[in-house]
Amino acid sequence: QRKEARSASRRKSLVKIPYAVFNIEEFERKISSPRVNEKNKISYQRTLKAFYKYFIRLKNGFVVFSDYYLNIIINNIDDIDKLKKAIDQIYLELSGEVMG
Repeated sequence: QRKEARSASRRKSLVKIPYAVFNIEEFERKISSPRVNEKNKISYQRTLKAFYKYFIRLKNGFVVFSDYYLNIIINNIDDIDKLKKAIDQIYLELSGEVMG
Protein backbone atom coordinates (compact mmCIF):
# COMPACT_ATOMS: atom_id res chain seq x y z
CA GLN A 1 0.00 0.00 0.00
CA ARG A 2 1.23 3.49 -0.82
CA LYS A 3 2.44 5.63 2.04
CA GLU A 4 -0.32 8.19 1.36
CA ALA A 5 -3.01 5.51 1.51
CA ARG A 6 -1.63 4.08 4.75
CA SER A 7 -1.54 7.46 6.45
CA ALA A 8 -5.06 8.33 5.23
CA SER A 9 -6.54 5.15 6.67
CA ARG A 10 -4.64 5.71 9.90
CA ARG A 11 -6.11 9.21 10.25
CA LYS A 12 -9.66 7.87 10.01
CA SER A 13 -9.20 5.91 13.23
CA LEU A 14 -7.32 8.65 15.06
CA VAL A 15 -9.31 10.35 17.81
CA LYS A 16 -8.03 13.25 19.87
CA ILE A 17 -9.02 12.97 23.51
CA PRO A 18 -9.70 16.40 25.06
CA TYR A 19 -7.61 17.35 28.06
CA ALA A 20 -8.64 20.55 29.80
CA VAL A 21 -6.10 23.12 30.92
CA PHE A 22 -8.08 25.79 32.74
CA ASN A 23 -7.27 28.35 35.37
CA ILE A 24 -9.95 27.17 37.78
CA GLU A 25 -9.44 30.03 40.22
CA GLU A 26 -9.88 32.56 37.41
CA PHE A 27 -13.13 30.92 36.30
CA GLU A 28 -14.44 30.93 39.88
CA ARG A 29 -13.48 34.59 40.25
CA LYS A 30 -15.29 35.50 37.02
CA ILE A 31 -18.41 33.60 38.09
CA SER A 32 -18.61 35.61 41.31
CA SER A 33 -17.70 38.95 39.70
CA PRO A 34 -20.52 41.48 39.22
CA ARG A 35 -18.66 42.87 36.18
CA VAL A 36 -19.00 39.68 34.11
CA ASN A 37 -22.22 39.46 32.13
CA GLU A 38 -24.68 36.70 32.96
CA LYS A 39 -24.25 34.81 29.68
CA ASN A 40 -20.50 34.48 30.25
CA LYS A 41 -21.05 33.45 33.88
CA ILE A 42 -23.31 30.62 32.72
CA SER A 43 -20.66 29.51 30.24
CA TYR A 44 -17.97 29.52 32.95
CA GLN A 45 -20.27 27.56 35.28
CA ARG A 46 -20.93 24.96 32.59
CA THR A 47 -17.23 24.65 31.85
CA LEU A 48 -16.37 24.19 35.53
CA LYS A 49 -19.13 21.62 35.95
CA ALA A 50 -17.78 19.67 32.97
CA PHE A 51 -14.23 19.99 34.28
CA TYR A 52 -15.17 18.44 37.62
CA LYS A 53 -17.24 15.80 35.82
CA TYR A 54 -14.39 14.61 33.59
CA PHE A 55 -11.23 15.40 35.56
CA ILE A 56 -9.81 15.16 39.04
CA ARG A 57 -7.56 17.91 40.34
CA LEU A 58 -5.00 16.51 42.75
CA LYS A 59 -3.70 18.39 45.80
CA ASN A 60 -0.40 19.05 44.03
CA GLY A 61 -2.24 20.73 41.13
CA PHE A 62 -1.99 17.89 38.63
CA VAL A 63 -5.12 17.15 36.65
CA VAL A 64 -5.99 13.55 35.74
CA PHE A 65 -8.88 11.90 33.92
CA SER A 66 -11.78 10.78 36.12
CA ASP A 67 -13.09 7.22 36.06
CA TYR A 68 -16.26 8.55 34.43
CA TYR A 69 -14.26 10.01 31.53
CA LEU A 70 -12.18 6.86 31.10
CA ASN A 71 -15.28 4.67 31.10
CA ILE A 72 -16.77 6.72 28.26
CA ILE A 73 -13.62 6.11 26.22
CA ILE A 74 -13.32 2.43 27.13
CA ASN A 75 -17.01 1.66 26.51
CA ASN A 76 -16.89 3.19 23.03
CA ILE A 77 -13.38 2.16 21.94
CA ASP A 78 -14.65 -0.59 19.61
CA ASP A 79 -16.87 1.74 17.58
CA ILE A 80 -14.94 4.73 16.25
CA ASP A 81 -18.11 6.61 15.28
CA LYS A 82 -19.62 6.28 18.76
CA LEU A 83 -16.31 7.30 20.28
CA LYS A 84 -16.08 10.39 18.06
CA LYS A 85 -19.65 11.34 19.00
CA ALA A 86 -18.86 10.96 22.71
CA ILE A 87 -15.68 13.02 22.31
CA ASP A 88 -17.60 15.75 20.47
CA GLN A 89 -20.05 15.91 23.39
CA ILE A 90 -17.18 16.23 25.86
CA TYR A 91 -15.66 19.05 23.78
CA LEU A 92 -18.99 20.90 23.80
CA GLU A 93 -19.37 20.52 27.55
CA LEU A 94 -15.81 21.65 28.26
CA SER A 95 -16.30 24.68 26.01
CA GLY A 96 -19.31 25.74 28.09
CA GLU A 97 -21.62 25.60 25.07
CA VAL A 98 -23.88 22.88 26.45
CA MET A 99 -24.81 21.56 29.86
CA GLY A 100 -23.84 17.95 30.44
